[in-house]
Order: sequence, then structure tokens, then C-alpha cells
Amino acid sequence: MTPSVTNLEVVQRLLDGDSLVQWAKAMTAGRVILLVAFAMMGLVYAQSTSRDMPKATSDEIHIPAGKENLPAEQVFQNIQILKGRPASQLPRMMKALNHLLGVQCTYCHDQGAWQNENPEPKKTARRMFQMLDSISAKYFDGREEVSCWTCHHGSPKPSNGGPEISARLATLPQERRQLLDAVNPGPDKNISAEHAFQNIQVLKDTPAGRITLTMAAFTIALNVDCSHCHLADQYDDDDKLAKQRTREMVRMVRSITHQFFDDQPKVGCWTCHRGAVKPEITPTSTN
Repeated sequence: MTPSVTNLEVVQRLLDGDSLVQWAKAMTAGRVILLVAFAMMGLVYAQSTSRDMPKATSDEIHIPAGKENLPAEQVFQNIQILKGRPASQLPRMMKALNHLLGVQCTYCHDQGAWQNENPEPKKTARRMFQMLDSISAKYFDGREEVSCWTCHHGSPKPSNGGPEISARLATLPQERRQLLDAVNPGPDKNISAEHAFQNIQVLKDTPAGRITLTMAAFTIALNVDCSHCHLADQYDDDDKLAKQRTREMVRMVRSITHQFFDDQPKVGCWTCHRGAVKPEITPTSTN
């Protein structure tokens, strides 16, 4: 989708310094707006955490005078994701990514030869923009519900949640432990979940003995109890929208794991949620 003239005008004002709230109201489903959003998020985060985050390399991105409004690909070499955008937006977008991932420019680029394709993180970054486009279109009706910040939170390597969830499993509330124990399949733990429980859809092939552990991991990742998705003593019921949404998100994780991570468990519920029902899209001020 190509942003309207109105949206482009709003974007330009945002890059000139308007507030993040105005940006949020103006946000659309197009990649152009999404990229500008990342720039704004990074700049806001940079202002609140500039003393804690690594600084960009000293080499600035220089734009020859008079070429600021030319398409980026006419001013810089090997531009792909930002094709068609004004060259003047590139430096701020790159600086934003420094802070969203907590890295310096040389993490993705060869210093002095920024156009080179050799660094693997540069290729990965492009795939991640493609992944964001795919997620927004397929699972959120084109809305930007995820961003670089959602997974990275200022770190180049997002966590799949394994260590965090394992640590929290030991401190589950007693009431939740008892509830999970009540649905334990016992001697049927090694058969598939669809044969041990009713109305299993996305976890059909999961061993029944792992279902309670999986449910516990969900409650930790979202910081909820079982009633968030289930009716008491009616676990096979589909009345709650949260249950249906969770199934869709499990499908999403499986899809992107296969499509973008070669079936390696790089992401999980924790990656985005981090103990919150709604994942963050923008950095939270630390002031």
C-alpha cells in the first residue's frame, strides 16, 4: 500500500520532531510508514537511554548537497528495503536501528564500504523486515502490532524465552500448580495430546505429558493465569477469544520459525510478550 499525500506529510513532520503520539495516530500498514516508525522509536529511545546504549560509529552518512530529496537508491549504493524513500531519511533510520538493537553500524556493515553484502547480519536485517511485513499482513490485518523493538528491546539477539521461563517455573503460584496437576494425563503422557485431551488443535502432535508444561509457559510469557484463555473445568470450550487468538499466535510462531529461521527455535511467546498480555511496539521511557 502506498501512503497517501496526507500520511507522507505527517511522516515528514514527525521526522522533523513531532511527538510519538502523533506518529501512532498516523501509522498505516505500509512498509514506508513502518520504517519511519522504527526511526521515531529509536530516536525516542536514544534520547531516554543515550548514556547506557552504545554509540554509533564516528563515520557519519554524508549526503551530497542538493541530493537530500532524491530517492535513496540514487544517492547510495545497494539500497533495497528503502528504495523510493528520500535519501535524507536514511541516516536517522540507521541511527534508530543502532538503538533498537543496541549495536554499532559495523554490526551490519563493513566500515567504509557500507554497500557490501558480506556481513551476515545485514542479510538477516533485510529478512527481518520481510518477516515484519509478512506478520502484519497475515496475522494482524495489516496493522503494525510488532516492530524491531518488540523482539529486540535493545539487544541484537532476542531471547526465545527458554531461560526466563525455566527460572519462573520454579516460582509458579501454588494455585496454578494445583490446577495444572489436575489436568496431568498421568500414564498417557507419551501419547499425542489430541488423543489424551479434547479439542486440541494446534498442539495435536505434542506429547500429552508436555501440555501442562506448555500451558504453564503460556501463563508465564503473558503473565496471566489459566482463566485468561479457559473457562474453569471446561478446558475444551472455545468461548474465549483469547484462546482462539493464542492458537493463531502459535501458528504464527511455527510459520516464521520455518520460513525465516530454518526451523530453529529462535523465537517463542516470551520473545514478544515478556510477561505482558500485549507486547510493546515502542520503547518505554526510562526517565
